[in-house]
Amino acid sequence: MDQNTETKSVFQFKQFKIYQDDNVMKVNTDAILLASWCEIKSDGRAIDIGTGTGVIALILAQKNKKLIIDAIDIDENAFLQASENFQKNELGKNITPHHCSFQQFSRTNKAIYDVIVTNPPFFSDGPVSINKKKANFRHDITLQRAELLEGVSKLLSEQGSFQMILPYEEGLKCISMAENVGLYLNKCTRVYSKKEKKTERLLMKFSKVKKLQPDYNTLIIMSENGKEYSREYKELTKELYLFL
Repeated sequence: MDQNTETKSVFQFKQFKIYQDDNVMKVNTDAILLASWCEIKSDGRAIDIGTGTGVIALILAQKNKKLIIDAIDIDENAFLQASENFQKNELGKNITPHHCSFQQFSRTNKAIYDVIVTNPPFFSDGPVSINKKKANFRHDITLQRAELLEGVSKLLSEQGSFQMILPYEEGLKCISMAENVGLYLNKCTRVYSKKEKKTERLLMKFSKVKKLQPDYNTLIIMSENGKEYSREYKELTKELYLFL
């Protein structure tokens, strides 16, 4: 599994490190944001759909070391990279990587999950890159949004939660689609890069239990001077970044 580690870049967190090469989506703010924001209330089972480098799965494991995690990726390079990262970090001992599509996993897996998390390709329509790798990273080509939601609805426990991040407009569409398969928005955080900017991301938590009024709040990533992270973002990620 050690794919020429010396040629890879390394992203160092407080409790683990991520090895990453050019064939896999690198560690990014969206993944860290989602995993930091994710709520885990039990020691049960979790799925990370489209695990990439495995960073989200490892952050979940840091939050709850008893959590049993299945990390899925259809891309072979991502599967190999995540497998290496799970092997090389103590937090990876309860994480099992799977090289398969989520469609296949949801059809054949009999387990029920308490937490399902995904940082999916952002776009469901619009121009698609002729570069296959870039297209798969950005568009829901290999796992369309409806298939994702149907699979989640099948695997999620009655009291479990499904948590994800999407661009604002895509998030609004997803909220409506989720209701069609019995998944209801319980919590939503509107994410702004800066105070004066428009909403850029939605962090969303769904469950099978419908709330009369979902919890809404906001998160601004950068401080007003634009030179450092905001106090609220630092508080959210303080257990991860070395500089906090």
